[in-house]
Amino acid sequence: MKRNNIEPYEKCLCGSGKKFKFCCYKNKDLEFHNVNEACNYSKKNVPKLSFCIHADNDCDKEIINSHSIQNNKIISKLSVDNHTYIIDFSSQTGFLGNDFKIISRNKATTSKSFCSYHDNKIFKPIECSDYLNNEEQNFLFAYRAFSKHYFDNQRSLKEQQVIFKARPKAYISNSGMVTHLKGLYIEKEKHENLRLKFNSALDSKNFSFIKTYVIELNYEIQFATAYMAPLSYDLKGNQVSDLYSLIDDMKYIFVTMFPENGKSYILISWLFEDNEYLKEFINQVDMIKKDKSKLFNVLNNLLASQSDNFVISPNMLESWDESQKKNFLAIFTATFVGIGDIRNIGQEIEKNLERSPCKFNLFQ
Repeated sequence: MKRNNIEPYEKCLCGSGKKFKFCCYKNKDLEFHNVNEACNYSKKNVPKLSFCIHADNDCDKEIINSHSIQNNKIISKLSVDNHTYIIDFSSQTGFLGNDFKIISRNKATTSKSFCSYHDNKIFKPIECSDYLNNEEQNFLFAYRAFSKHYFDNQRSLKEQQVIFKARPKAYISNSGMVTHLKGLYIEKEKHENLRLKFNSALDSKNFSFIKTYVIELNYEIQFATAYMAPLSYDLKGNQVSDLYSLIDDMKYIFVTMFPENGKSYILISWLFEDNEYLKEFINQVDMIKKDKSKLFNVLNNLLASQSDNFVISPNMLESWDESQKKNFLAIFTATFVGIGDIRNIGQEIEKNLERSPCKFNLFQ
């Protein structure tokens, strides 16, 4: 990846719209004693986000805490005493705060990304009906995963803008961090284009906009996930998307996994327009699906290195020993701190999804 820096007459990366020379260039860096302190400062000072991803004339005034994983059908099933585990990003626990945290199911996987009207209307076919593996439902699960990623990208950009404004000199001394922030700006533009495409497909009921590969298990898993991520490599280690490119288009997958009615469903979706790039990966997964050991190794590695949107049943997590928890968090944390000049272990796992032995099992 070509390293970037910021020129004096570029737009300032704090988002003000001013030239860098006449904006944050003159700021004196604030002092932070550790990474967690910087993250905590960012979260306290970032503006609160609230919008409807499907904004139109039908929007009502109430923006709600929308669940990216269904509360009544899925999270409630995984909860014990109305509580479930998520990944905690607070600055109080672990490196960068990545640890397991028990939380009320009503607060899990929420973001202020839909108005009440659209959240209820759009997702009714998956909220109020059993999963039937039809195009509309698969589209809506992918749309849910996209909406979470879209919101998180907006929030990540705001957080990094706050850090840049607080410590511009330290920030620009690390060209990898500058590249990361510029990448968030580019990603924001691309995600906005994708939002318009999703909404257009939804409004016209063009559900074939999304293709979906489904795996069905004959038991209920004890976790659920819904996420969108670029697929870096296929199972043979061939590159599909270059995460470090500021030019190339990413080839995204939208992954949803959940238990229902004594079974579990694994949905891997992608844009129809990306089929030529992703069909080989899907064929490779299909080739190993009968070998559950290989399949689960791939899926465990994929989830830990890609998804930040989990709910895990206390029944399962509390049965894990410390070694299993540590191994999961090691991959998860390495993925999310692997920017700039820091080694990204998660990327190495993604390149070896089938060959890298996984030391935990979400599918037990």
